[in-house]
Amino acid sequence: MIITFTPYRLSLFGGGTDFPEYFNRYGGACLSFTINKGIHTIIKPRNDNLYRVHYTESESPRPIDNIEHGIIREAIKMVGSPGLEIGTMGDIPAGSGLGSSSTVTVGVLHALLEMEGERPNAEKLARWAIGVELDKLRKAGGVQDQYAAAYGGLREYSWGRNCDAIVSSKIECPQIAQKLLVIYTGETREANTILSSQKLHIEQKKGVLAKMKAQVREAIDAIEQNRIDDIGIMLNDAWFMKKGLSPKIANHKINSIYETARGHGVTGGKICGAGGAGYMMLWCPTQKIKELVTSALNLQVLDYQMDNYGSRVIYHG
Repeated sequence: MIITFTPYRLSLFGGGTDFPEYFNRYGGACLSFTINKGIHTIIKPRNDNLYRVHYTESESPRPIDNIEHGIIREAIKMVGSPGLEIGTMGDIPAGSGLGSSSTVTVGVLHALLEMEGERPNAEKLARWAIGVELDKLRKAGGVQDQYAAAYGGLREYSWGRNCDAIVSSKIECPQIAQKLLVIYTGETREANTILSSQKLHIEQKKGVLAKMKAQVREAIDAIEQNRIDDIGIMLNDAWFMKKGLSPKIANHKINSIYETARGHGVTGGKICGAGGAGYMMLWCPTQKIKELVTSALNLQVLDYQMDNYGSRVIYHG
């Protein structure tokens, strides 16, 4: 049996510039960090050539082509694993904006490759996960989530043509997690619809995306110069730019939450992931402001810490 743990991520800046449709022409960059919440993947071999799959639903033993869970089906095909039992368990609901789809993909691939006797590095896990999601399943979206889940920590990721990636060393700044309040809006969404809408307008929005990409370097400069609270102001700018990428990203409820938070001292923030629902991050310069916002919003708060590692095997026996 093999068990992997693969972390979710919080994306700070540059989201949208990680779409291949953008970075293949203009280059992209993102700044994100992983958290100590994520996906556990458990696999063990079977004696036949069938597969039993467990997630929010259970699929009875069946041939590979009959597996309904697209990520698991295509990951098994990519690795070439024989019959097995495979299950995933997540710490948050799917569709919450913390990169859960790519987290599952990386975690499942990691477990499958380990079962085959391989010790995959983070670059391979990220690239294979991109192959499953964007190439095999034809999902709309970017590539930052796969890299974050594979590498972990607070890092800058940049991409040139053909997904040539440059991954920074870990950036040490635990204060970011201490100041970012992450709250649940109470709803989930299907990200592909929003991402497809965003993808259609990339060329039209290339000027905005260039400004969003520039924020990555500005944020790193702020960290290096110990101007941590400037990140809150930058997140406010990022939020209004992000909303301009697609009308599906924000709605009345999300805007109301944000304005209430701003009225209690939050300097910036934005919806996590594609938008529309899920989790929202809010920059609270002081502990007092964090307490005031938590009380005013009366929404579920995510209890998390920054995670310094990417996908890893936690049991092999």
